[in-house]
Amino acid sequence: FIGLVDKVLYHCITSRWYTVFITFSVMANVALLAYDFWGLALDERMEHKYEVALHGFSILYYVEALVKLRIYGSIFYFRDEWCAFERSLVLLALVEQTNHLCEKLQKELEKRDTSMFN
Repeated sequence: FIGLVDKVLYHCITSRWYTVFITFSVMANVALLAYDFWGLALDERMEHKYEVALHGFSILYYVEALVKLRIYGSIFYFRDEWCAFERSLVLLALVEQTNHLCEKLQKELEKRDTSMFN
C-alpha cells in the first residue's frame, strides 16, 4: 500500500499541473501579503480571514515539503538547491507562525490578568 501511495505522490509532484498549482498558490500568497503590506486588513473580520488564509498557505507548503522529503528521500531533498530554498521558506513560515501564536497567547494572558484585578 505504501508503495502505491509513494507512486501516486511521485506522479503528482512531478506533473506539470502540480507545478502550475504551486506557482499560482505562491502568486496568491504574495498577493495576500501585499494586501497586508498596504494596510488593507484593518477590519477585524477581514483580519481573521487574512490570518486563516495565511495559515492555509503555510500548511500547503508544510505538506509539500514533507511529501518531497518522503518521495525524493533525504539525500536528494537536503542536497537539492531548490528544495533548500523551499525549506528555508517553510522554516521562516514556521517561525513566523510560532511568533504570531506566542503574541496572541501573550495578549490573551494580559487580558486575563487585567480582568482578574478589575
